[in-house]
Amino acid sequence: MTERNKVTAEIWKKRVKSEYMRLRQVKRFKRADEVKAAFARNRKYIDDLTKSTMQDDRWSKIVVTFPTETPTHYPLMKKCEVELSNGSLQQVPIRTMTAITPIPTMYTWAPLQIGRASCRERV
Repeated sequence: MTERNKVTAEIWKKRVKSEYMRLRQVKRFKRADEVKAAFARNRKYIDDLTKSTMQDDRWSKIVVTFPTETPTHYPLMKKCEVELSNGSLQQVPIRTMTAITPIPTMYTWAPLQIGRASCRERV
C-alpha cells in the first residue's frame, strides 16, 4: 500500500508542477498580449494626433523667419539640389540656422527629494 501511495504522490506532484507551469505560461502570454494591445492603442493615438496636426497645418500660413535674400558671397557658398513638386531641380545655397536656446537647467522639473537635516540643523 505504501508503494501505491508513493506512486500517486509522485503523479500528483507532476500534475501540480505541470499545472503551475501552465498557469505561469498563461500569465506570461496574457501580459505579452496586454503590452501589444497598449502599443497598438498608443500607435493609433499618435497616428490620429499626427493626422489632426497635419490637417491644422494645412490651413495655417507658414511664416518664413529665415532671410530669403541672396547673400553677396553666394558664388562661394555650398549648394544642394532641391527637387520641386513639379519634378524640376533647383540649386539653392546651404545656410546654417541659428540654434534655439534650450531651457536653462534651473527651470526644468525634477522630483522633490526628502530633506534630511544634518546634526547641526536639528532643533
